[in-house]
This record gives sequence, C-alpha cells and structure tokens, in this order.
Amino acid sequence: TKGLGPDYFLLKLLVSALFLAAAWFLRDCCQRRDAAERLRKSIPEALLRAFRSGDAVLLLGPSFSTPLGMCPMSCRELAAVVLMKSKNSLAKITAALKKMEATNDEGYPEESLGLASEVAGWNFLQTMAASHWAELAPNSKADKQTLRRRLAAAACLPFTATLSTTWRKEYDQFFRCRVGRNFGGYSALLSKPRVDLTSAAARPALLLWPALYGGSFFASTSSSSTIPAEDGASPMTRTKREAHAEAPWHSCEEVDRILDEEGPYCIFLRDVFKSKVILMLGWPEVVPEGHLAEALSTAWAEVRARCQASGTIPQPIGYSLTTEMIPNAVEILENYGIAPLLVTGRGVISASSADELFLTLIKSRLDVEPEV
Repeated sequence: TKGLGPDYFLLKLLVSALFLAAAWFLRDCCQRRDAAERLRKSIPEALLRAFRSGDAVLLLGPSFSTPLGMCPMSCRELAAVVLMKSKNSLAKITAALKKMEATNDEGYPEESLGLASEVAGWNFLQTMAASHWAELAPNSKADKQTLRRRLAAAACLPFTATLSTTWRKEYDQFFRCRVGRNFGGYSALLSKPRVDLTSAAARPALLLWPALYGGSFFASTSSSSTIPAEDGASPMTRTKREAHAEAPWHSCEEVDRILDEEGPYCIFLRDVFKSKVILMLGWPEVVPEGHLAEALSTAWAEVRARCQASGTIPQPIGYSLTTEMIPNAVEILENYGIAPLLVTGRGVISASSADELFLTLIKSRLDVEPEV
C-alpha cells in the first residue's frame, strides 16, 4: 500500500459506506416487514367479525386530517383564545375566563365554547375557529397525498358508517353520503348497510358536534353535499346554505340543551356505541373528552349490565389506535370499553403511516380469511 495514492483509500471508504448503507436498508426493511406482520396478526377477531357482519363504524378525530404533529386546540383552549382576542372590555374578558376556569371541573368542556359565543359573539367564534382550522390544513403536496391515502384506505373497508368531528373537502370524494341530525340521518347510521350499496361513497357519514350544530365550524366542504333520500333509494343534493340552515348555539345554556344526556343527539351516540364496534382514528388521546367520553362510558355500562344478565363476557365496544404505550390501558377499558391498539415497530412505523398501515392490514385479512 506504500505506492497507493489517496484516491484508493477514498474509493475503499466509499465502498465500505455503500455496504453499510445497504446492510442498514435491508435490516430496516426486515424490521418493517416483521412489525407489519405482528400487527396484522394482532388485529382483534372481534373487530374483524364486526366488519363481516356490517357492524363496524369509523370514528374520525380532529387529528386525522392534520399534518403530523399538529392537532386542533381543545374546546377550552379555543374558547380562551377567542375571549382574549375579542373586543370586549378587559373586565368582561377576565370575568368570562374566571367563569370558564370555575366550571372546568363541572359539566362538559364544550360549554366553554358556549361561553365564548355568549361573550365574544357567534360570528367572531366562527371566524376564529375557521382561521385556526385553515392553519392546520394539509397544504404541502406530501401532506395532501398522505391524507388522500388515509381516506382511500378507510374507504376500502366495509364500514357501516363514518362519524367525524371535523371535515375537509377531501372527505367529500370518499364519503359522499352526508346525513343530517334528524331521525332519517340517525336511523341510516344505525341500520345495517344495504347489500347493493357496496361503495364507501354510498355509506352514511355524519358530522359530530360542534360542526353538526353550527355552520362551517371545523368543517370545510365543497359547495354541496350529498345525503340519501328518505327511502335510501337514491341520493339527493343540498346546497351548503340549506345544509347549515339550522340555528347555531349562542350560549352555555344552549350547549347544555344540545348535549343533554336525554336529548336526541346523545341518545343516538349511545345507541351507536352499544350496538356497533367503533374504530377510532386521529385522536390525540385514546378516549376523547366531553360528551363523547360520557356517551362511551354510559353505553359501556349498559353493555356490561346486559352481558352480566345473560352470563356472557363483554367485548370492547371500540378500539383506538395509538403509537405510544398507554399505562392506564386497563383503566380505560374498564371505564369506557375502549381497547387501545398499539401500532408500533420499534420506531420503524411512524405515526403518520400507522393508521394507513392498520387499515390496509385489516383489508388484507378480510380479503384472504374466510368468514367463520
């Protein structure tokens, strides 16, 4: 090696680096394949049975359509920002913030939005919410492609219906049968899917509160949405103005009325949760706060009581995807009937691809495994 020049050693170093990179790439591929296979085998049989029997409902959270690492503000956070930026006097804003803090431990956190609407005005609350929602839009090409892949993966599965706390215009392509908050809409989601409506675009989709009760709150859509006719025979179209003609809520009292446990909306939620199996995607927490948590808890209590009376073992009423270990998973299952599903592969499955991968693996098992 005495007569060899520096180019030889540089070439040798380059070849070594290429071998190391190839070895790392192969190791990473094997890890991803093994992690995906373990995840595929861990899909609960109860969830697969729900798909086969037409009893699986998709519950989309606020983070499903936002870029990785971004999540909409909670009800209390948004209400505080709205109050601070309103044109009210400092004394009125301070009084409202103190009232909101005093009621944090009582009632639903959604009541804070009613307080913000009451003090700052409904239009200002709507404007602030729409601005915040726009800031979280998937604007880059990569983020838009990720959202479309997620939606496509969900649309390929035989969900009976879709419930979502938020909405973007991309949803309209995959879930075109939007239903309203009426008896026809509620019954469409609770019914068994028609055998001739195999496309996900023909399955009913419903916006949850607050978007359900107030214009474009956390919901950006196209100029029109499609809802099924009364007999479900064919869809009909309504304009955005007609779709959001319902009077919005302007105060804490109206929020309490809408979210009353014996009101039609919360009764509907409990009926869904105790008669279907829920798959939750895009939630910052395993169990959402507020009226959804209350509806899950009440439905789970009824399911457990029914199983105890019949001498059967209760199965979870829903599953929530997570990419992190949940230390209180047993407590969550005990109180809400929701089983956390850990989607991980020692760092090789990212949070941005977890839901898409899980949905794809469910599809693969439903395609190749016969119904038992």
